[in-house]
Amino acid sequence: MNFIFIPKGRLGNAIFRYLGCSILCIRYNGEYSTDIKNINSIINDKIFIYIINNSNIELNDGNYLMTDYYQHDTVYKNYKNLIIDFINKNNHIVITDGINAGDGNKQKFYIKDILNTPPNFNKIYDVVFHIRLGDFVKLDFAISLENLLALIQNIEINNYSKIAIVCDKCNTEYEKNFINTIKEKIYEKFNKSIVIESNDILTDYYIMKNSKILICSNSTLSWAAAFFSKTIEKCYMPKHNTKIQNDFCTCYYPIDNTELYEI
Repeated sequence: MNFIFIPKGRLGNAIFRYLGCSILCIRYNGEYSTDIKNINSIINDKIFIYIINNSNIELNDGNYLMTDYYQHDTVYKNYKNLIIDFINKNNHIVITDGINAGDGNKQKFYIKDILNTPPNFNKIYDVVFHIRLGDFVKLDFAISLENLLALIQNIEINNYSKIAIVCDKCNTEYEKNFINTIKEKIYEKFNKSIVIESNDILTDYYIMKNSKILICSNSTLSWAAAFFSKTIEKCYMPKHNTKIQNDFCTCYYPIDNTELYEI
């Protein structure tokens, strides 16, 4: 029995789809595959949830294509130890559909590299703000500047000294002004300098994953960083309404100590 991954979205979406595949592999002693051929059936998000919620469901042998996003933090937290063991025992890859979603510049990542930070990684910060602008500004998915400023005003991070903002390189005056305003507010509130980090996607992911406090954006990647982290003590997650795009999304609490904030 094979559960087959399809490239659809960037790395964060690929991680979620892998998690969906991995649970079904664990449950049915199946094989994970990225080879899309001889498909017998499709498991969309609705069917996935039905299977997860009904432990007596049996599946016939065959090739099952996983076509959706499978964004379900409660499910994955319940299976977390089994998922980690599954990842460590295999050498699986995930594939994106582009550097920017859908652009055709596919990227391949080993899922072990998502679970495990390289031992020589040295971009370590206590507090990390993940701010996603770019395409999210055009799609109106970005968190408002006003709500981020309000969050900064309300959180306490005085026990920590190293602070970073992780974001894509700013290409517009709007983006530059947005990030500079956040920097100024953090300095005003905590009297601490801030480093801006704009790197390749894995480096930025590791920066988030190895923080102590992570302020997530409307991003599946920052959710994954919190979920797989061994260091994060508290996570702030936006009260996103992803159900506008995905009726089955329930990814709000990557770790138990998560606080939701307005967007």
